[in-house]
Amino acid sequence: MGRRTADRNLREAPGEDSVAEEGITQRRLERDLDRRQIALAVREVYWRTEALQALTRLYEQDAEYFRQVLNYHEARFKEGRIAEVDLLRVRLQGQQISAAAANARLDSEKALLRLAQEMNAAPNPGWMLSDDLETLEEPRSMPHDADIFLLRTESQLAQQGIAQAKARTELERANGRPDLLFTGGYKRDVQIDAPIAGVRFDLPVFNRNQGAVAASRAEENAAEESYAATRNRIAAELNLARREYEMRRDQFIRIFQPLRNQAVQISDISRAAYQAGGLDLLRLLDAERARVEAELSYVRALEAFHISVVDLNYTEGMDQ
Repeated sequence: MGRRTADRNLREAPGEDSVAEEGITQRRLERDLDRRQIALAVREVYWRTEALQALTRLYEQDAEYFRQVLNYHEARFKEGRIAEVDLLRVRLQGQQISAAAANARLDSEKALLRLAQEMNAAPNPGWMLSDDLETLEEPRSMPHDADIFLLRTESQLAQQGIAQAKARTELERANGRPDLLFTGGYKRDVQIDAPIAGVRFDLPVFNRNQGAVAASRAEENAAEESYAATRNRIAAELNLARREYEMRRDQFIRIFQPLRNQAVQISDISRAAYQAGGLDLLRLLDAERARVEAELSYVRALEAFHISVVDLNYTEGMDQ
């Protein structure tokens, strides 16, 4: 008396490998996006730090000049050759420049700490920023046959979302098919061998997992809409980044660079004329204030230009 059977399930693992592979690809793209965004933040903070260090140097140079002017006027005041109000004017202007230099140093130190934070590195006050702030760099050129939407990781992620949603839909469709279990063997009873066979499947037969399939299809449609929205957003970002770069470059070359050069020239002439006795103190102070303001605008314009290049490289997917 006995029975031997052999069971065989004819249903394979329904799309689980495909869903897993799409999930792995999505995690990799998310990691790449995080890395590129970190690099973008580091580059932006770098140029802000570079600009603040340049401002600090300019303020310190102006403060040193006013210390010399103050010493000169204090000596003249003791000799009775200038009025006290003139000495007070020089002292006030020098104090304002010294205060601005102190604030610039503080902002520069904070920017270095922020740069170390963005780089996930230990702060080091001895860091030397090597790039030249006054060198106008050019954005990286895109290949002529490149697709901007394939270069941006955000677009790749949105496209991957569609592939992942489709893989889930196929998985849910496969889950809607009943498991078929074929049974075969033989049965021995009183020296008589009798073959047996059978088929087993899950009930109900007509439950094809329609609800889960419909939900997956809805996710697929949402992923396609998200991809279209991402493409539109990237196109808008690209137009804005290119326009800002062009405007920043044009403004620096046509406005801020000539303005700074003229202010420095006027200041140098005014200093020489005042030292020779051909210029009064008020006009000297006006020329120095104009020089400080022009230098400040000059450095800020350079900072904005370099950041526009960084943003354009990122927007075009040329940041790597």
